[in-house]
Amino acid sequence: MFSCNKKTEYGSEIETILEQIRSLSEYSKCENEAVMTSASSIEASKCVTINGIKFKFVEKESTGVSFVSTKDKKFRTPEGYYVGTKRLDILQNDIVQIQTERGYGHFIALKSGWKLGFCEGGSCTSSDLKDTSEVKWIMVRK
Repeated sequence: MFSCNKKTEYGSEIETILEQIRSLSEYSKCENEAVMTSASSIEASKCVTINGIKFKFVEKESTGVSFVSTKDKKFRTPEGYYVGTKRLDILQNDIVQIQTERGYGHFIALKSGWKLGFCEGGSCTSSDLKDTSEVKWIMVRK
C-alpha cells in the first residue's frame, strides 16, 4: 500500500503533491498525450513521476497547476483506494459526493479531496455506475 505522502490531515497529501510538482525544474511533456480535464476540455499535459508513481498534470502560466490525475495502480488515496477499486468496496463514510459529468465520467469525491473516476459505457456516462464498476483514474481539480 503506497501513498505519495500520507498525512493525518485530509487534503494535505494533495498540497504535498502540488508542492512537489511546483518545485520541479524538469518534467517530461507527455508524448502525444492530452488529458481530458472536464466534459468540454482537453488540454496538453505534462508528466511527472513522484515516488515511482506517474502523474499527469495541467499547468497554466496564469493559474499554476490546476489538474492532477493518475492511472497508476500503485497510488493510494489517504482512504486507501486505488485504480481498480470496485464501487462496492468504497465506504459510504469516505464519500463526500457522487456526481456524473455527462460525456466525461462518474465521480466519487472523497473527504481527502481526491476524486475517483469511473467510465461506464461508450461515452463513460451512457451506463449507470454499478457496484462492480472499477475506478479507472484518480484526480483532483482546483
